[in-house]
Amino acid sequence: MEHQIQLIAMDVDGTLLDDDKFIAPGAAEAIQAVKARGIILTLVTGRNKPTLRWILDELDLWGPFIGSGGAYIADLSTGKIIEQHTLPLEDIHQLITMAREHHLMMFVDHAEWMLCEMEPAEYRDIKRLHKYAWQVVPDLLAAIPEPPMKALIFGDHKQLEEIKKYFEANHRPVHLTFTANTSMDMVSQDVNKGHALTVLADYLNIPLINIAVMGDYLNDLEMFPIAGISVAMGNAPEVVKRAATFVAPNNNEGGLAWALKKIVLDKE
Repeated sequence: MEHQIQLIAMDVDGTLLDDDKFIAPGAAEAIQAVKARGIILTLVTGRNKPTLRWILDELDLWGPFIGSGGAYIADLSTGKIIEQHTLPLEDIHQLITMAREHHLMMFVDHAEWMLCEMEPAEYRDIKRLHKYAWQVVPDLLAAIPEPPMKALIFGDHKQLEEIKKYFEANHRPVHLTFTANTSMDMVSQDVNKGHALTVLADYLNIPLINIAVMGDYLNDLEMFPIAGISVAMGNAPEVVKRAATFVAPNNNEGGLAWALKKIVLDKE
Protein backbone atom coordinates (compact mmCIF):
# COMPACT_ATOMS: atom_id res chain seq x y z
CA MET A 1 0.00 0.00 0.00
CA GLU A 2 1.41 3.38 -1.01
CA HIS A 3 1.51 6.07 1.68
CA GLN A 4 0.36 9.59 0.80
CA ILE A 5 3.21 11.41 2.51
CA GLN A 6 2.15 14.75 3.98
CA LEU A 7 4.93 15.37 6.50
CA ILE A 8 8.63 14.50 6.52
CA ALA A 9 10.43 14.66 9.87
CA MET A 10 14.22 14.96 9.62
CA ASP A 11 16.90 14.61 12.23
CA VAL A 12 19.71 17.15 11.89
CA ASP A 13 23.14 15.94 13.00
CA GLY A 14 24.20 12.85 11.09
CA THR A 15 21.16 13.09 8.80
CA LEU A 16 20.54 16.53 7.32
CA LEU A 17 24.15 17.52 8.02
CA ASP A 18 27.36 15.80 6.98
CA ASP A 19 30.11 14.94 9.44
CA ASP A 20 31.57 18.45 9.09
CA LYS A 21 28.20 19.91 10.21
CA PHE A 22 27.32 21.41 6.83
CA ILE A 23 24.17 20.64 4.84
CA ALA A 24 24.72 17.23 3.26
CA PRO A 25 25.21 16.84 -0.52
CA GLY A 26 22.02 17.28 -2.52
CA ALA A 27 19.87 17.87 0.58
CA ALA A 28 19.00 21.52 -0.06
CA GLU A 29 17.87 20.90 -3.63
CA ALA A 30 15.83 17.84 -2.69
CA ILE A 31 14.17 19.65 0.20
CA GLN A 32 13.07 22.51 -2.03
CA ALA A 33 11.72 20.05 -4.61
CA VAL A 34 9.70 18.27 -1.92
CA LYS A 35 8.39 21.56 -0.52
CA ALA A 36 7.26 22.56 -4.00
CA ARG A 37 4.93 19.54 -3.94
CA GLY A 38 3.14 20.85 -0.86
CA ILE A 39 4.71 18.43 1.60
CA ILE A 40 5.63 19.79 5.02
CA LEU A 41 9.21 19.25 6.22
CA THR A 42 10.11 19.63 9.85
CA LEU A 43 13.32 19.31 11.84
CA VAL A 44 13.20 16.89 14.78
CA THR A 45 16.41 17.51 16.67
CA GLY A 46 18.19 17.60 19.98
CA ARG A 47 19.22 21.17 19.23
CA ASN A 48 17.35 24.36 20.12
CA LYS A 49 16.48 27.26 17.80
CA PRO A 50 19.58 29.46 18.33
CA THR A 51 21.89 26.65 17.16
CA LEU A 52 19.79 26.09 14.04
CA ARG A 53 19.01 29.59 12.82
CA TRP A 54 21.31 29.44 9.80
CA ILE A 55 19.81 26.10 8.73
CA LEU A 56 16.24 27.35 9.17
CA ASP A 57 17.10 30.43 7.13
CA GLU A 58 19.03 28.67 4.37
CA LEU A 59 16.40 25.96 3.84
CA ASP A 60 13.37 28.13 4.75
CA LEU A 61 12.07 25.68 7.31
CA TRP A 62 10.34 28.22 9.55
CA GLY A 63 7.27 26.07 10.11
CA PRO A 64 6.53 23.12 12.41
CA PHE A 65 9.53 22.36 14.60
CA ILE A 66 10.58 19.85 17.25
CA GLY A 67 13.65 20.78 19.27
CA SER A 68 15.51 19.95 22.48
CA GLY A 69 15.06 16.22 21.92
CA GLY A 70 11.28 16.52 21.80
CA ALA A 71 10.86 18.84 24.78
CA TYR A 72 9.89 21.81 22.58
CA ILE A 73 7.21 21.60 19.89
CA ALA A 74 6.26 24.78 18.08
CA ASP A 75 5.09 26.40 14.88
CA LEU A 76 7.94 28.77 14.10
CA SER A 77 5.93 30.57 11.42
CA THR A 78 3.47 31.87 14.00
CA GLY A 79 5.49 31.60 17.21
CA LYS A 80 2.89 29.26 18.71
CA ILE A 81 4.25 26.84 21.30
CA ILE A 82 2.37 23.58 20.89
CA GLU A 83 3.92 21.77 23.86
CA GLN A 84 7.02 22.15 26.01
CA HIS A 85 8.55 20.31 28.96
CA THR A 86 11.22 21.39 31.42
CA LEU A 87 13.55 19.37 33.62
CA PRO A 88 13.41 19.25 37.43
CA LEU A 89 16.09 21.58 38.79
CA GLU A 90 17.07 18.91 41.32
CA ASP A 91 18.13 16.58 38.52
CA ILE A 92 19.90 19.32 36.56
CA HIS A 93 21.88 20.20 39.69
CA GLN A 94 22.83 16.54 40.18
CA LEU A 95 23.94 16.20 36.55
CA ILE A 96 26.04 19.37 36.77
CA THR A 97 27.70 18.03 39.92
CA MET A 98 28.48 14.70 38.22
CA ALA A 99 29.78 16.42 35.09
CA ARG A 100 32.16 18.45 37.25
CA GLU A 101 33.35 15.35 39.11
CA HIS A 102 34.15 13.61 35.81
CA HIS A 103 35.45 16.80 34.10
CA LEU A 104 32.89 16.44 31.33
CA MET A 105 31.60 19.08 28.93
CA MET A 106 27.95 19.92 29.57
CA PHE A 107 25.31 22.26 28.16
CA VAL A 108 21.84 23.15 29.38
CA ASP A 109 19.32 24.76 27.08
CA HIS A 110 15.86 26.22 26.73
CA ALA A 111 14.07 27.27 23.54
CA GLU A 112 15.99 30.55 23.30
CA TRP A 113 19.19 30.07 25.30
CA MET A 114 22.05 27.62 25.84
CA LEU A 115 24.61 27.73 28.65
CA CYS A 116 27.86 26.01 29.58
CA GLU A 117 30.57 26.74 32.12
CA MET A 118 33.68 25.80 30.18
CA GLU A 119 34.62 26.23 26.55
CA PRO A 120 37.69 24.30 25.36
CA ALA A 121 39.45 25.64 22.28
CA GLU A 122 37.94 23.02 19.96
CA TYR A 123 34.43 24.03 21.05
CA ARG A 124 35.21 27.70 20.41
CA ASP A 125 36.26 26.78 16.88
CA ILE A 126 33.08 24.76 16.34
CA LYS A 127 30.98 27.59 17.75
CA ARG A 128 32.47 30.13 15.37
CA LEU A 129 32.44 27.91 12.29
CA HIS A 130 28.90 26.61 12.66
CA LYS A 131 27.25 29.69 14.20
CA TYR A 132 26.28 28.08 17.47
CA ALA A 133 24.89 30.43 20.08
CA TRP A 134 25.76 29.50 23.62
CA GLN A 135 26.85 31.59 26.58
CA VAL A 136 29.74 30.64 28.83
CA VAL A 137 29.04 31.28 32.51
CA PRO A 138 31.25 30.81 35.59
CA ASP A 139 28.71 28.70 37.48
CA LEU A 140 25.88 26.79 35.78
CA LEU A 141 24.14 26.13 39.07
CA ALA A 142 23.84 29.85 39.73
CA ALA A 143 23.29 31.02 36.17
CA ILE A 144 20.30 28.96 35.02
CA PRO A 145 17.49 31.54 34.70
CA GLU A 146 14.65 28.99 34.71
CA PRO A 147 14.27 25.21 34.49
CA PRO A 148 15.86 24.11 31.19
CA MET A 149 14.30 21.83 28.63
CA LYS A 150 17.37 19.73 28.00
CA ALA A 151 20.88 18.96 29.17
CA LEU A 152 23.59 17.62 26.87
CA ILE A 153 26.73 15.99 28.22
CA PHE A 154 29.83 14.81 26.37
CA GLY A 155 32.33 12.20 27.50
CA ASP A 156 33.63 8.68 27.35
CA HIS A 157 30.80 6.23 26.64
CA LYS A 158 31.42 4.27 29.84
CA GLN A 159 31.28 7.44 31.93
CA LEU A 160 28.01 8.42 30.32
CA GLU A 161 26.61 4.93 30.90
CA GLU A 162 27.45 5.25 34.59
CA ILE A 163 25.60 8.57 34.80
CA LYS A 164 22.60 7.12 32.96
CA LYS A 165 22.47 4.13 35.28
CA TYR A 166 22.60 6.42 38.34
CA PHE A 167 19.47 8.33 37.34
CA GLU A 168 17.65 5.15 36.31
CA ALA A 169 18.56 3.36 39.53
CA ASN A 170 17.23 6.30 41.55
CA HIS A 171 13.99 6.36 39.53
CA ARG A 172 14.33 10.02 38.65
CA PRO A 173 11.63 11.57 36.39
CA VAL A 174 14.04 12.08 33.49
CA HIS A 175 14.83 10.35 30.20
CA LEU A 176 18.45 9.89 29.10
CA THR A 177 19.34 8.84 25.59
CA PHE A 178 22.56 8.64 23.60
CA THR A 179 22.74 11.03 20.66
CA ALA A 180 26.15 9.69 19.61
CA ASN A 181 28.68 7.31 21.13
CA THR A 182 30.15 10.12 23.25
CA SER A 183 27.14 12.37 23.87
CA MET A 184 23.93 11.98 25.85
CA ASP A 185 20.77 14.05 26.26
CA MET A 186 18.66 14.43 29.37
CA VAL A 187 15.03 15.51 28.96
CA SER A 188 11.95 15.20 31.12
CA GLN A 189 10.38 11.80 31.69
CA ASP A 190 8.34 10.52 28.73
CA VAL A 191 9.82 13.16 26.41
CA ASN A 192 11.29 11.79 23.21
CA LYS A 193 11.16 12.45 19.48
CA GLY A 194 8.43 9.88 18.91
CA HIS A 195 6.05 11.40 21.46
CA ALA A 196 6.75 14.88 20.09
CA LEU A 197 6.04 13.76 16.54
CA THR A 198 2.70 12.30 17.66
CA VAL A 199 1.78 15.62 19.27
CA LEU A 200 2.79 17.56 16.17
CA ALA A 201 0.87 15.21 13.86
CA ASP A 202 -2.25 15.68 15.96
CA TYR A 203 -1.80 19.48 15.86
CA LEU A 204 -1.42 19.41 12.07
CA ASN A 205 -4.24 16.86 11.67
CA ILE A 206 -1.95 14.51 9.72
CA PRO A 207 -2.35 10.74 10.15
CA LEU A 208 0.84 9.09 11.41
CA ILE A 209 0.71 6.68 8.47
CA ASN A 210 1.26 9.71 6.18
CA ILE A 211 4.51 10.70 7.88
CA ALA A 212 8.04 9.74 6.83
CA VAL A 213 10.89 10.02 9.33
CA MET A 214 14.65 10.09 8.79
CA GLY A 215 17.38 9.65 11.36
CA ASP A 216 20.72 8.14 12.20
CA TYR A 217 20.96 7.34 15.89
CA LEU A 218 19.33 5.75 18.92
CA ASN A 219 17.40 8.89 19.86
CA ASP A 220 15.61 8.69 16.50
CA LEU A 221 14.30 5.17 17.11
CA GLU A 222 11.15 6.30 18.93
CA MET A 223 9.95 7.89 15.68
CA PHE A 224 10.38 4.84 13.50
CA PRO A 225 7.49 2.56 14.57
CA ILE A 226 4.87 5.32 14.65
CA ALA A 227 5.50 6.64 11.12
CA GLY A 228 4.33 5.22 7.81
CA ILE A 229 7.88 5.18 6.44
CA SER A 230 11.19 5.32 8.29
CA VAL A 231 14.62 5.82 6.77
CA ALA A 232 17.94 5.17 8.52
CA MET A 233 21.08 6.80 7.23
CA GLY A 234 23.90 4.48 6.18
CA ASN A 235 25.99 5.82 9.08
CA ALA A 236 23.41 4.63 11.63
CA PRO A 237 24.10 1.76 14.06
CA GLU A 238 22.77 -1.63 12.98
CA VAL A 239 19.93 -1.52 15.52
CA VAL A 240 18.62 1.65 13.86
CA LYS A 241 18.99 0.22 10.36
CA ARG A 242 17.08 -2.92 11.35
CA ALA A 243 14.18 -0.82 12.58
CA ALA A 244 13.87 1.21 9.37
CA THR A 245 11.75 0.73 6.27
CA PHE A 246 14.70 1.78 4.11
CA VAL A 247 18.43 2.28 4.63
CA ALA A 248 19.91 5.21 2.72
CA PRO A 249 23.53 5.95 1.87
CA ASN A 250 25.43 7.68 4.67
CA ASN A 251 25.07 11.35 5.50
CA ASN A 252 28.30 12.29 3.69
CA GLU A 253 27.11 10.61 0.49
CA GLY A 254 23.74 12.30 0.09
CA GLY A 255 21.66 9.88 2.17
CA LEU A 256 18.94 12.42 2.91
CA ALA A 257 18.61 13.47 -0.73
CA TRP A 258 18.46 9.78 -1.73
CA ALA A 259 15.65 9.21 0.76
CA LEU A 260 13.60 12.20 -0.39
CA LYS A 261 13.92 11.06 -3.98
CA LYS A 262 12.95 7.48 -3.16
CA ILE A 263 9.85 8.23 -1.11
CA VAL A 264 8.60 11.37 -2.89
CA LEU A 265 10.37 12.66 -5.98
CA ASP A 266 10.86 9.40 -7.87
CA LYS A 267 7.24 8.39 -7.25
CA GLU A 268 6.05 10.94 -9.81
